[in-house]
Amino acid sequence: MKRIIIILLSLFMVGGAAHAQRDLESYPVFQGKVVPGKEMVVSEANGFVLSDYKLSYYRSVSFTVGPDTFSKVAAMVEIDAVNAPFKETEKVGGMLTYALVQPKSAGKKNRYLCYQARKEEDKWKVTLMYLEGSATLDELRKMFDNQ
Repeated sequence: MKRIIIILLSLFMVGGAAHAQRDLESYPVFQGKVVPGKEMVVSEANGFVLSDYKLSYYRSVSFTVGPDTFSKVAAMVEIDAVNAPFKETEKVGGMLTYALVQPKSAGKKNRYLCYQARKEEDKWKVTLMYLEGSATLDELRKMFDNQ
């Protein structure tokens, strides 16, 4: 019985975090609607495994795409950054290659959208992450610096 309750709570937590992503322009990327799911590497974690990082939810998608799809994803991230309380972006040759965006909070939880892209020959390697939890921007930066 305990096991069933834990599983249901875990599913509820993931569902709640996925709901918090819905107001992001980049949400369809996480859902496999821009790049087919079979062409992405997806990582997702929630709950206790993230507690040391002061996070409650983590989702990451990575994929390699051509210039058209890359431009579409980059445009979505730029739209997410427009009204964000905090945004840090970097462009190379007019192309968005890095973004750290803090969209409006979901209740008491901070939310972050992290984006990185690099060109490899005629393709783009893109990683997009969504993080949620009590971690501050400074704490998040320290975590990334230690990686």
